[in-house]
Amino acid sequence: MTISKGDRVPTTTFTTMTENGPEPVASDTLFNGKTVAIFSVPGAFTPTCSAKHLPGFIEKAEALKAKGVDEIACTAVNDVFVMGAWGKSAGADGKVTMLADGNGDFAQAIGLTMDGSKFGLGTRGQRFSMIVKDGVVEELNVEQPGDFKVSSAEHMLEQLCSDGSRAPSGAPPAAPAPPSDPRTVTRHMAVARSTARSAAVSASPSTRRSTCPTRAASISPVACNCVAWAAWSFTTT
Repeated sequence: MTISKGDRVPTTTFTTMTENGPEPVASDTLFNGKTVAIFSVPGAFTPTCSAKHLPGFIEKAEALKAKGVDEIACTAVNDVFVMGAWGKSAGADGKVTMLADGNGDFAQAIGLTMDGSKFGLGTRGQRFSMIVKDGVVEELNVEQPGDFKVSSAEHMLEQLCSDGSRAPSGAPPAAPAPPSDPRTVTRHMAVARSTARSAAVSASPSTRRSTCPTRAASISPVACNCVAWAAWSFTTT
């Protein structure tokens, strides 16, 4: 049976190359208590895998970790020596953990194998990506044969943002909620707009969106949210 969102990742064992040689990595150790972004490729050193899939996760490693991902891992039905050499040649050290699924146990356990015998590859793992939180699949992206779309690092970043994480670096901050009481808004908006405009114009670009105007203005605490809302509106338009 193919694994689905909400399922717990089955217990299996990978192998990774270390300074001391090959070492086993239990799936429970990998996934439990952490958020792990794991992606599978049909084979190390193959064209799409080497040109796009692995490099994409290496490039986006910091962005993914900024969204709460604790570890990024790449797996393939290859031996540990091949996976180690591939990771080293791609510059994955310290960014992506290379996990050999030498016998295909993991791919079979989650029901995502493929028949690569037409290309002399035998049984391999399909191209896919998963976000696993504390051992449970939160997102699962399985590619159609020959495609490379939904399993990319870019797509995973979009999923993490849509799940309520922070927007990508450089995006405008979310607007603070304006006060709910209309009378409060009416009473304080004039001073809020004036204070926000003054603070925004005088502040440097790097601090414009992060400095609360009330820190430099003597207005009542009740007006703080009005000021923040007005400041956000002014500095993001």
